[in-house]
Amino acid sequence: MNGAGSGKTNATSLERQMQRVRGARAVDELVAGFSTTPVVLIAGQQCTGKGTVAPLVGKALAGEGARIKGTGKLMREAAQQAGKDVETFVKSVKPDFDVELDFRAAKLVAEGGVDVFESRLAGHLGRMLQAKGRENLVSVYLTASPREQALRYIQREVGPEARARVEQHIIIPKTASLEEALTLAASADTAVKAKVGPLIDEVGARDEVDRKRLLSLYGVDYQDPSAFDVVVSTDGKTPQQVTAEVIAAVKARNRK
Repeated sequence: MNGAGSGKTNATSLERQMQRVRGARAVDELVAGFSTTPVVLIAGQQCTGKGTVAPLVGKALAGEGARIKGTGKLMREAAQQAGKDVETFVKSVKPDFDVELDFRAAKLVAEGGVDVFESRLAGHLGRMLQAKGRENLVSVYLTASPREQALRYIQREVGPEARARVEQHIIIPKTASLEEALTLAASADTAVKAKVGPLIDEVGARDEVDRKRLLSLYGVDYQDPSAFDVVVSTDGKTPQQVTAEVIAAVKARNRK
């Protein structure tokens, strides 16, 4: 684990987009609702442990009733309200809905309506709100090596036995992309290749698609660790160990 957050974040680009979509007083609305309730914001690429760690962090901070949300859940709620499945809803919304959804996320975090929030934009939303005076926010970026990401994907989609088989035979460069890592991992096992092979292109491109979308929309790179308060590597660690590191970092920063 190491501290981050020294890099420059173009928070004003988020503000401008929210004001364009929600009106000139959009950011003032966020500030007016500021709470001091602690909130942890979590982000990371695929298979870095976000979905596993987020509820564990929430439980450690707020108990069994911890409020855990993310951009994906906000999207599903919006689709449900519209009476549509998510896929149909996404195709039907206007381009500005991404900004609307991020504003809803920012408002939820600003008002302390959640204990843990998972979002690609977590670090940049946190920076924007912190710059406006919101206290007790900590943004966390989880990382994992390409080898670990590929093995976790195989474990999730094929099973732990498949991971154990592949793990013994693959060497994946630290500079590999997820697509390259999955290709190398799948080539080591026929059953894995049959299940994972057809999905590699789509899975490998997913992070980059989101990265380009946010760069185009806000001019920010969600994969830039310097936008976050804390960076935690999840390689070789259990979810419980990662959670303990995150909790320790959160408590240390909130004491400042």
